[in-house]
Amino acid sequence: MSLKKAAFRGLFWVGIEKVGLHLIQISVFIILARLLVPEDFGLIGMIMILFSVSSTIMEGGVSQALIREKTIEQDDINTAFLFNVLFGIILYILLYVTAPYISHFYNDERLTLLVRIMGLSVLFQSFGLVFSASLVQKMNFKRELILILPAHLISGLTAITMAYSGYGVISIAMKFVILELIKSFTLFYLSQQKIHLGFSKSSFKKLFSFGMHLTGSKLISSMHSNLYKVLIGKFFSASTLGLYTQAQKIMRLLSSNILQAIQKVTYPSLSKIKGNKVRLKSGYRKIIQLSMLLIMPLMALLIVIADPLIPFLLGEQWAGAVPMLQIISVGGMVFYLILIYQNLLKVIGRTDIYLKLEIIQKVNITIALAVGIWFNILIFISLVVVSHFITTFIYAYKVGKFVDYSISEQIKDIADIFVVSLLVLGIIYYFKLIMMQYNLHSLVLLTILSISVMSLFIAIGFIIKSPKIKLLKDTLL
Repeated sequence: MSLKKAAFRGLFWVGIEKVGLHLIQISVFIILARLLVPEDFGLIGMIMILFSVSSTIMEGGVSQALIREKTIEQDDINTAFLFNVLFGIILYILLYVTAPYISHFYNDERLTLLVRIMGLSVLFQSFGLVFSASLVQKMNFKRELILILPAHLISGLTAITMAYSGYGVISIAMKFVILELIKSFTLFYLSQQKIHLGFSKSSFKKLFSFGMHLTGSKLISSMHSNLYKVLIGKFFSASTLGLYTQAQKIMRLLSSNILQAIQKVTYPSLSKIKGNKVRLKSGYRKIIQLSMLLIMPLMALLIVIADPLIPFLLGEQWAGAVPMLQIISVGGMVFYLILIYQNLLKVIGRTDIYLKLEIIQKVNITIALAVGIWFNILIFISLVVVSHFITTFIYAYKVGKFVDYSISEQIKDIADIFVVSLLVLGIIYYFKLIMMQYNLHSLVLLTILSISVMSLFIAIGFIIKSPKIKLLKDTLL
């Protein structure tokens, strides 16, 4: 099977996985939001940094190194498996012991039990990482689909049942635990990957030499992506944090799944042509254009429909998340470009540059956070968005050098998409103000606005004869 055919077949199955996963996640998300209160989600948000960091350390970049290999040796599998499991056990013990101190930091005793329950998800995840990497490396996304969707469905239904029965925030914690438990067991069965308990120094050195910088980069990223939640929980309130996490989740549910599907397939496929700079540049130009062609209109849509969307989906108790979602969506227009640049650095093996740029990015964000805590939550979030725009230009300049993709070329490739998105945003936002005067039902208003945004975007694209429309057509057909 040709690389192109394998990539598009992979994209097909990953697309089905993402659509199905998206439907399950958003359904569970809406039901739980209606059964629980913002404070419950805020409590989980306070401790998410622990599990994000733990997962990153446990994986150690070894799984990504396995995916990058053309052929995985048995010694590589055995070494990676043992490494992940041992770290999973150690990290759970650390989480269990430090749980009371975490509760003391936030002055909330409820967090001790939450940390100890959710810590089990880290332990269970450690058993499945190698099996998942094996499936992705072989581009066997069909098998992965068979396990991902049932795992999310069962864990989601369990959480909903517990929330309905009055378990409150514990129901969210158990969702994470059950998800990782089911995934690990199913991965072991479906991957058909043999495991022998053993450790190879040469395999570890090979895998870790690639994973070391990547781990450092991902560790910094995971800490900073959750640092917002720590600061909001500490300096504002659990309820405010709950509103923020739900606004962020809505944005990611509607956008990140699309980009993850593209990245998940292109990483292993483009890794196979990493030695051909011309083909690599051509491939990534198309990825950037296609990703932005999908992401930017979605962000514009979210900004327009945030007001009727959140109360309709989650209830009036979540109305405070509306301006947060609008600000986050502005940042989302460029934030996903950073993820694409990081993916390129992994493909060409420059994880050292990945780490350096990650440090620069987090320094920018840290400055924004340090200033933002002295103001209200909306200014806090706005300053973070500004830092994302600055970081995007830094990444574009530095990463573009490795494939002769200048920053002027990059701006030219997405400028028309950005301008059209802003134009559509302005027109539809004014149209929304007119429509709201007629007191339409929220569902009717959301439907009209959504159709209007997408239709107007496509229409303008055809009018100006944008080559991106042809790119989207060629990709889909």
